Amino acid sequence: MYGDRRTVHLRAADVVPEPVTLALLRPAVGGSGPASDETARRLLATSTVWVLERDAPVAVVAGGPSEEGWTIRAIAVAQDCRRQGLGRDLIDRLSHLVGGPWLLAETDSDGVGFYRRCGIEVVSLGEKYPGVERFSCRRRV
Repeated sequence: MYGDRRTVHLRAADVVPEPVTLALLRPAVGGSGPASDETARRLLATSTVWVLERDAPVAVVAGGPSEEGWTIRAIAVAQDCRRQGLGRDLIDRLSHLVGGPWLLAETDSDGVGFYRRCGIEVVSLGEKYPGVERFSCRRRV
């Protein structure tokens, strides 16, 4: 674990400079380049975005309300801050903020382990796209 949880703050993205939030979101939407920048900007414009900060912004989540609860559209932790429990901390804090009854996400096989470690139920949706298995993730809040 990374230390005292009280030193970490969750803030609405509108109080964090946009370039910082965009830089955090890029890995969750495909990496770098114009297409990723456009997708990240679209997420900022159409989602509720929360940024987790220590001394600086270290993680971000974008999403919004859905029929069953609150749906995560993108989540990312800064490369040099991974494997410190920050993503799990972000999920836990988010669970206390959003309306229920569920916190939801959809992911590919790369994200399944993360969601399971966060105590989120993961169910295969099968091959939703040619050659790509997708997973439904849900946690009661």
